[in-house]
Amino acid sequence: MHGVTSARAVRLVIAALPAAAIFMVVVALFFHMVLATIAQIDGVPPNLINVARTMGASKRQIYGRVIVPAILPGMLQVLRMNLFGAWMVVLVAESTGVGYGMGQVIMLARNTFNPSLVFFTIAVIGVLGFAFDWLLRLAQRRILYWLPDTQEKLRGL
Repeated sequence: MHGVTSARAVRLVIAALPAAAIFMVVVALFFHMVLATIAQIDGVPPNLINVARTMGASKRQIYGRVIVPAILPGMLQVLRMNLFGAWMVVLVAESTGVGYGMGQVIMLARNTFNPSLVFFTIAVIGVLGFAFDWLLRLAQRRILYWLPDTQEKLRGL
């Protein structure tokens, strides 16, 4: 039996999601990502760009070696916040009948007066949200290898 490649797994997950839920997530988060990206680019210190220009960097080199590394930490933070927003939009979409999933299970349990299933589903949602955030933080640490790890500083608080 052949293993499932990551591209095939992504296609299977996307095929399982209803198009309406995906559309709701895109509508809810697209403008936030665009505005956050613009704000991050505006926040790049002009001195960094001027130094790159002085050293003869092309526009492509300025974007690839100055702007992208400067905005990447902030963009990954925004991506983590948007992961939370996307999770909430999907749950709301499911609970309103757009698709099936955890939101639909909560609504079914509520309608059948099954509070233990409601609380269990809420706990599963919380654990999955924590796991997704943990995985994104792990990826963030690997992608931003040049930044110091701040995890040890927070343990002293």
